[in-house]
Amino acid sequence: MRVLALITAIVLTLVTSSDAHERKLSLVVGFTAGGTSSTAARVIAEEVEKNHDIEVMVENKPGAGGSIAAGYVKRQTNVQTLLFMSATSSLKVAPDFGLVPIGVIATYPYVAVIKLGAPGTLDAYMERAKSDSSLENVATAGAASIPHLLGEKMFESYGLSMRHIPNTGSSQAIQGVYGGHYSMAIVPLPDFLPFKDNLRIVAQTNQGLATGGW
Repeated sequence: MRVLALITAIVLTLVTSSDAHERKLSLVVGFTAGGTSSTAARVIAEEVEKNHDIEVMVENKPGAGGSIAAGYVKRQTNVQTLLFMSATSSLKVAPDFGLVPIGVIATYPYVAVIKLGAPGTLDAYMERAKSDSSLENVATAGAASIPHLLGEKMFESYGLSMRHIPNTGSSQAIQGVYGGHYSMAIVPLPDFLPFKDNLRIVAQTNQGLATGGW
């Protein structure tokens, strides 16, 4: 809540310092609607609109693990009422990219999810993958994203080569597994929860892979 209050204060400063008649804010998200980042952005937008006379527009600009949105925000000039809902994946842009962090909204683990009929443990899954190459097809929300790198590391530790399929968002990657197009998806845990009755977690960060997302 402290971070939300801080962001609200900054939003008010941005809007107040701009044209008094333009009480509008654009909040850019680097992933498709329905994902963790987009959901968090809409929570912020609702809170700001509910408590202040400010219109907040959430803009989804998915692709390249958040880098397309980061580049878009960077290219905008003389725009004071513009915020970027970033995620860990967007860190592949240079550290001196020119974006200034405000605060962390939420943290979460990443999970590797598979269909219910797949081998029940990660060891069993990887053992079968040695003779069934289709199990090496793994979807994430973008190339060079944290889930992509996690998958490469995970498969390499078993002596296997992952075949990566980048998507424009985690929900698309999960739906691809549910529909049988991919064997595994590596996604933020909150994006998996709507599918928990049809898919299952076979690996999770901080349970063998020491990292997480924000």
